[in-house]
Amino acid sequence: MDHAHLAVRLADVVREHGSRPATRIRNGSDWQTRTYAQFGASVGTLSRHLIDLGIKPGESTEFDITFPEDYPEESLAGQTAHFSVDLKELREKVLPEADDDRPEG
Repeated sequence: MDHAHLAVRLADVVREHGSRPATRIRNGSDWQTRTYAQFGASVGTLSRHLIDLGIKPGESTEFDITFPEDYPEESLAGQTAHFSVDLKELREKVLPEADDDRPEG
């Protein structure tokens, strides 16, 4: 999988499943459900940094990201985080087609 493919696939998943629940994150004592669109925005920021750096499996890099003021995890909103990445491999998850008759998991 090339780097362009990774960015395109992320955009495709967000387009296909944007409003569906993707993850849950703890926010203090509560849990927040994040949609694919919200998750894609967060992952997109990290992915763009990795794509821009041109990192490949087997390589390492470090960089900083400042979270937006409206970030859902209040303790991270407006904060700068330092990332140290060792890219072991790239994988692609193929999601099933959306089906109105199938209950969401």
